[in-house]
Amino acid sequence: MPLLTVMNEYWDYDEGTYLLIGKLITQGYLPYRDIFAVHPPGYYYLLALWMKIFGFSYIVGRSLSLFLGGISVVIAYLLGKEVKDEKLGFVLALIIALDPMLLHVNTLAMIENGFEPVILASLYYFAKFLKSEKDKYANYSLLLAGFATTIKFTAAPFAAGLFLTILFYRLQELWEYINSFLSVIFNKRQVFILLSSFTIMTIIVTLIISLFPSDLNRKLFVVPILHKIPLVWTVISVAIFLLIWGFLTLYAYDISYVQKVIRTIVLVVSNFKTVLTLAFWILLPKLLVEGTLGILVSPNYLSQTYGIQGSRYPPILNFFDFLSDKMEAIKVNEPEFLLFDLLIIIILAVLFFKFVMDKKSEQDKILNGFAFLFVASLGIYTIIPTIMNTRFLIPTLLTLYTLSAYYISKLNFTRKQFVSIFILSILVLSLADISLAFVQPRGKLKLASTPHAKELRDSLKEYLMKVPLDGIIYGVSPMENFYLGLDTVPYYVDNFGLILAGMNSSELLERIKENGTKYVIVNTWVYAFTSENKLRGEYLKLVKNLRANYSLVYGDSYDKGDVKELYFIGKLNPQNLTFRSGWGKLELLDGDFKLINVYPQIDNETFNHRCKVFLADNDEYWLKFYSNNSETSMKLIKRGNIVRIRDIPKDTKFIIEFEGVSKIVKVGNEMYPIEVLSKKNNKEVTLFPLKGGELKILGNFIIESMDSNIVVEVKSNEITIQFLKS
Repeated sequence: MPLLTVMNEYWDYDEGTYLLIGKLITQGYLPYRDIFAVHPPGYYYLLALWMKIFGFSYIVGRSLSLFLGGISVVIAYLLGKEVKDEKLGFVLALIIALDPMLLHVNTLAMIENGFEPVILASLYYFAKFLKSEKDKYANYSLLLAGFATTIKFTAAPFAAGLFLTILFYRLQELWEYINSFLSVIFNKRQVFILLSSFTIMTIIVTLIISLFPSDLNRKLFVVPILHKIPLVWTVISVAIFLLIWGFLTLYAYDISYVQKVIRTIVLVVSNFKTVLTLAFWILLPKLLVEGTLGILVSPNYLSQTYGIQGSRYPPILNFFDFLSDKMEAIKVNEPEFLLFDLLIIIILAVLFFKFVMDKKSEQDKILNGFAFLFVASLGIYTIIPTIMNTRFLIPTLLTLYTLSAYYISKLNFTRKQFVSIFILSILVLSLADISLAFVQPRGKLKLASTPHAKELRDSLKEYLMKVPLDGIIYGVSPMENFYLGLDTVPYYVDNFGLILAGMNSSELLERIKENGTKYVIVNTWVYAFTSENKLRGEYLKLVKNLRANYSLVYGDSYDKGDVKELYFIGKLNPQNLTFRSGWGKLELLDGDFKLINVYPQIDNETFNHRCKVFLADNDEYWLKFYSNNSETSMKLIKRGNIVRIRDIPKDTKFIIEFEGVSKIVKVGNEMYPIEVLSKKNNKEVTLFPLKGGELKILGNFIIESMDSNIVVEVKSNEITIQFLKS
């Protein structure tokens, strides 16, 4: 499959972490003691065993996911068959096989693959329990759910929801309350109640902003889901919306709930033995797996895995932010961000069609059991402090897919309508899968992608083979070390997790240096996190530190933004004028502040598709620029605040883009706006950085303006760029 070989640096930080930890386990290192690890041990050890048998490559790691995905399809068939019949089994298996999110995850070495078949197996025994009411099937279902939580914590809401569902089902009086609750939640009247809630909330927000206009109020008071959640305190708006919805629901259905809540508490307490028995089956696998491979290995196990998750996102807001992201994708016409949610959208479309056609479906214990399990697991996920996204919701979504497939199969559609819905759904999912397999990897969609990731890694690998470097080379993205076959500092493999836990980038750099690291690899993923708003700005500080205080050894970038850099950190080298390859061009910077972009043009062919710069000897670098069809080479010498580009091919022009400099230049003794530069011979041009100082271009050249840039036509074989800091 094409997706098995595609590299995307926006995804493969996680992949690289799991693969590298799996490899280190086979070398005798233990997670939580020797390696900082933020997930339970199940998947780490499964992946380690798989690679120990079949070899250490990212394709082998992904093949485990494909294998587990295949098992999931088989279990999905058995689940559908158990819920109703073979036809439903076939439909559910096809849904699991074609769902864009599951297909995507099942072709990556992602941790969710480890629990996908386990969750489906748990649902299988849950269905058997609902049909037979035999306790052993409930125990099997809970046991498997418990095993799922030993793989990733995002299975915990599902396990807790399953526990509550089975508990309430076994206490028949409570289950009658649940049936009443479901008849209120899953009712077409809820559509109008929600619309009324949105309308009233819109009125409230309009009045508040109109009476008290301020930037703060515009962030505090929004219509949830329709607008983004900009602040934690926007929970005020969410609370108001939920109160409106709750009041309208209670009023519309004339619900009396106080006595039922009290009765529920009494029944649960009086059946405490049942509660403990059910809890035992969930906790047993956690004790066996996490107890032996986690708690007994390190006293920090719980803080590393579960403690760290509490800082990721505010509860309640996570659900509304998740939905508002989907609305935002529609509003800004970037629907490709909904590719991973397409199956959910298809389900909603069919349900809306059902309401329009007024199709009926009889309620039964299987339908209500799966419906409450879905509501409970989603509700529990909403109240835990973690990020909500489609991938993290896989256990809950597998429940939804089973519930929806069964519910739709019970509707009184005609055979022709069923066939039409089925064929259209499969066609839509297949087209989405084709897009993910063949369009998205080329970087044609708005989805984050690095179409040149593999070329960049292979190019760096070739350089490292030609120029062996002493000391450990530490990839900020662990996939760099795994793919390139480089040693690392085991404890600091997952720097994202360490920073999330409170470590700062300076401490990280010092720790890896103490453990023998001499070089650091920075890639596209790292630059995606260079923002003050992401992880306290620690990756931004890391990049600034590397640029300003250490030496660039190797840089490579493409015009789409893919980038790879290698820095020598064995010795401090503070400097003002620095350089790097970025966006297919040579960038000159004042420390970390970009001044200008430079790239050549020869015979009207522009070389800004790719730029490589790598150390040849001491302060001398090879500098290579690529167009779409050819390349040109020259040398770059960096000494102090002077960059000299020499061995320039004949008839070369340099395009200089202004970023951190003013649009005024000094030619000779005269100052000119760049738009009015005339074409004439020059030996010196001065640019003026916005942060102060002067940037002089020296040589024998002709200068002229081009759009908002300048063109330097070199008449010799070198030019010099000198930075004078004010």
